[in-house]
Amino acid sequence: MFGFRRDILFYQVQDGLLYWLVIPVTVIGSGLALDHLFHLRPLAATTFNWGVAGLLLTAGLVLISLSTRDLRVHGHGTPNKRQPARTLVTKGTYALCRHPMFLGYDCMGLGIGLLLRSKGMLFLSFPLFLLVQTTFLLREEQLLAKKFRRSFPSYKKKIPFLIPLTNRKTK
Repeated sequence: MFGFRRDILFYQVQDGLLYWLVIPVTVIGSGLALDHLFHLRPLAATTFNWGVAGLLLTAGLVLISLSTRDLRVHGHGTPNKRQPARTLVTKGTYALCRHPMFLGYDCMGLGIGLLLRSKGMLFLSFPLFLLVQTTFLLREEQLLAKKFRRSFPSYKKKIPFLIPLTNRKTK
């Protein structure tokens, strides 16, 4: 059910709390604190902002869900490092970018920043989070390169890091 295994359930819950509670609360809380500290006025409450926020939140949830499914179906694993993909996943959302699940989290973060109308979150704490995330993902790619020595280099060359359509090579 949902890729849960009893022996790693604790770790899956731990990861879920990290990605769905600790990191969002830190980014949102620090953004709102910066708004207060620097007396930053909220962004305008426009229909456009609400619409974009809704699209980003929806896109984020879809990417996270599909990426999790792709890891299970194509990689025979989960996002949890105790039950990782056994094969390099290059299909589905992983054909768009190398880290579609994190792109989903990023879309949701931007959507929440727009909903909260927080300049501190959108322009300070979220970009700082992206820097930390990029460092983490680059280290993860080093592990993937070791684990999938034959397939990862060509995948990395063809598929963009995080933003789809940014480095596609044509022959």
